[in-house]
Amino acid sequence: MKFFCHACDYLKDPEMLESISYFELFGVEQKFDIDTQELDKTFYKLQNLFHPDRFTAKDDDGLVKSSNTYSSYINNGYRLLKDDFERAKYLLEMKGYEVLAEHHQLNDTKLLMKIMEIREQIEFANTPQELTIHKSLAEDERDQLFKKVARLFHKEEYDKIKDLLVELKYHNRILEAIGEREEDFM
Repeated sequence: MKFFCHACDYLKDPEMLESISYFELFGVEQKFDIDTQELDKTFYKLQNLFHPDRFTAKDDDGLVKSSNTYSSYINNGYRLLKDDFERAKYLLEMKGYEVLAEHHQLNDTKLLMKIMEIREQIEFANTPQELTIHKSLAEDERDQLFKKVARLFHKEEYDKIKDLLVELKYHNRILEAIGEREEDFM
């Protein structure tokens, strides 16, 4: 592998990771629609190769430190690529787009009003069942938006994807609020 010196089977300096995208690390095509089962398999293979426990027996602190860096990079990449929102954001950033900066806000007033109503309904939900209904609706809406994001990536309509990510950020916050309220009923 490109991370090991072929002559001595020693880990290369982890600084090389700065020049490798998460897609390249996992051997995944740089696109929105990825095979998450293959991602899972590759993650476990990479963790097996680079886990610090593999290198502790060599009694080399530098090697263990390098393997920690590799392992951390692998974990971060896996979490990012596994998450549709983060993967879409990462792809846009790789294409040179500024994503979710402070000035990127939702401009659709109808949608903002709808989101405010949903947040209020969540806040005043009296039963876990009410939250379950809101959660199901929010998850369905989020899934539909991600399907739209996938179609837009195929069409390379990146500005529209940026706008959808702003909307998705609000849906994620709704789901977080539901999760917090669910804890109130436990």
